[in-house]
Amino acid sequence: LVAQLLVESGMLGLAGAALGAAIAYAGVRAFLLFAPAGLPGATTIGVDARVLLFTAGVGMLTAIVFGLMPALHLARFGSSGDPMRGSERNATGSRGARRLRSVLVIAEVAVSLVLVAQAGWLLRSFIRMSQADLGFRMNGVVEIPLSVPTPADGGAESASAAWNRRMEAIRESMARVRGVQGVTFGLSMPLEWTGGATCCYSTRPDFAGKERSDRSSVTHPVSDDFFDVFAVRFAAGEAWPRGASGGAPYPAVVNEQLANQVYRGAGAAVGATFALGDRDFRIVGVARNTRHYGIDQPYEAAVYIPASAIPFAPDNVTMAVLVDRTDDALAADLRAAIWRAEPTLPVPAINPIAELARQDSAHRRFDAVLFGSFSGIALLLMAGGLAGTLLYMVSLQRRSLGIRLALGATPRDLERGVLMSGVGLAAIGVIIGTIGAWFAGRLIESRLYGVEARDVRTLGLAVSVLMLIALLSSWIPARRAAVTNPIESLRAE
Repeated sequence: LVAQLLVESGMLGLAGAALGAAIAYAGVRAFLLFAPAGLPGATTIGVDARVLLFTAGVGMLTAIVFGLMPALHLARFGSSGDPMRGSERNATGSRGARRLRSVLVIAEVAVSLVLVAQAGWLLRSFIRMSQADLGFRMNGVVEIPLSVPTPADGGAESASAAWNRRMEAIRESMARVRGVQGVTFGLSMPLEWTGGATCCYSTRPDFAGKERSDRSSVTHPVSDDFFDVFAVRFAAGEAWPRGASGGAPYPAVVNEQLANQVYRGAGAAVGATFALGDRDFRIVGVARNTRHYGIDQPYEAAVYIPASAIPFAPDNVTMAVLVDRTDDALAADLRAAIWRAEPTLPVPAINPIAELARQDSAHRRFDAVLFGSFSGIALLLMAGGLAGTLLYMVSLQRRSLGIRLALGATPRDLERGVLMSGVGLAAIGVIIGTIGAWFAGRLIESRLYGVEARDVRTLGLAVSVLMLIALLSSWIPARRAAVTNPIESLRAE
């Protein structure tokens, strides 16, 4: 009998492992669909022979470990001298066996709560990020990174002037494309920068009348139409008009972050002057803060200066185009416009800024999907484990249930008792899981945006979901206990 039980549990383990491998194969394909670009090792993820062997080994080990305990119990029960009959205490198992079943259910609930709570925090974080205001226009703007070779002739100043003439020629050519409402260019465009890993131009402006500060700012050289194309709002002043960036003092725009740091307010910054290197600038406006380098990046002190004011010819630049069309021919038309001005210039990509924003939040979307999938599986296992444990307990206690009914207990009393057993186990698991989730939240704190790692509302919602599932999982065993026929249960004994 012991060997038979081990064989049966082994077959169940292998069947479960096979089903798990099939689900894993389908899950990996879905996993890769949501995986963000550049995920390390994404190309090597798959279900191969090593994964199948590992899965089979885990299935067999699980079957042996959890099949051996009832087999040993049966061996002890059979050696008691009365193998065909025994008290219900023997049938239901020892106190240790009952405690083990309860511990397994409690552990399932606790682990499920930790996963559900973290999935909830990540989901709320992704929703907050999707709804975040970056401070600039998202719809209808496409960005085109270009590599513009530096002219070999002339000095630095003439090279800068030649570069600006070439960029203006490209801008004017693109402006004539059907559906184009505005064109701008610069060393650093929102969510797309070509001059460096984090910024293109980190400086320490010398503000007139202000004490020299070690605080650095990010300087964005952009063309005249930048603020119109991206619909950047202003807290004070306005953008410099087209053609007003021809000479010193050059016009400049700072953001609220810098205005508050240096001038203690946007209004006081307008009209102030500062120097960058050997060039003088006058602040004509204070722009609202924008999240230039990503949705989850903090506001940085920023200075916007005319592209014509930089004393060198950049090798890399990004064009930004505001369009009112989305047809398939748009990319070809924009490339053709660039090539009319610069026939040999490579145009590697045309990126809608909305797509860049989607890529920027891809890691958090992936986290939410991944944890959500794991928590969903955990909830199914928890519901099945709780329902299975209670059904097993009800089937073993048919005699005591029949006696209670014969002595005057009502079916509702039996139903309530089983429900309370299931909910009680779930409540203990929820208490332990809440503590675990509270500490586990610190592990994902860096992955959250706009949500605290221990957000009580999300944790409370997760607890409510688990308790509701526990109640529903306990209802079927409770109904089975309520419909127990005392005559049939006693006759079976």
